[in-house]
Amino acid sequence: MAPWRGTKGGVYICSTHRRKPGVCTNTLTLPMAKTDDDILSVIEHDFLSPRMIEDLLRLVDSGGAETTGLLRVEKERLETEIQNLVRSVAAGVPGEAVAPEIRKLKGQLAKVEVKLRVPRREPPDLEKLRAALEQRSEQWKRDLRAEPQVARMLLRRLIGPVELWEGDPPDYVRWEAKTDATALLDGQYHDVASPTGFEPVF
Repeated sequence: MAPWRGTKGGVYICSTHRRKPGVCTNTLTLPMAKTDDDILSVIEHDFLSPRMIEDLLRLVDSGGAETTGLLRVEKERLETEIQNLVRSVAAGVPGEAVAPEIRKLKGQLAKVEVKLRVPRREPPDLEKLRAALEQRSEQWKRDLRAEPQVARMLLRRLIGPVELWEGDPPDYVRWEAKTDATALLDGQYHDVASPTGFEPVF
């Protein structure tokens, strides 16, 4: 299923190696059916899992409070910097030397204050969201085992290109991919950061 790899004779091979012999030194080949099954199994177990859903719910639950807290910290920082510059003028620093910086900081402060005045959205119904995510997770698990083209489209929403290489001990293959767990939230909730990606081994 890895989009950056070509196929030939029922195995995955490096697409660059296939198109431009001698350019890519990667000679790794993997049986397609087994590789697909292994990767999909890890995604089902680790990615479309109750643990990932709970991680997403925690992000959603804390998102608004964290944003407000960061804005308040930034507001205090800007106010402190402005006060320090004003004090420097009282201590003898020429006003024209610090006036441009004060104007710039006041402009930044005004933008932060506008954001702080924006009404906070209502806290999400976490139980309703949990039920929706569980339903979507189960549906996507079924889709991943359905027609290959549908599975590939879904995988592109969940993970970036898959990179594979030989690992240890002998006969092990490592693979990793950048993930976007927030794809599960599409249409349900917005403005949360994606949890850390995973680097499975099979």
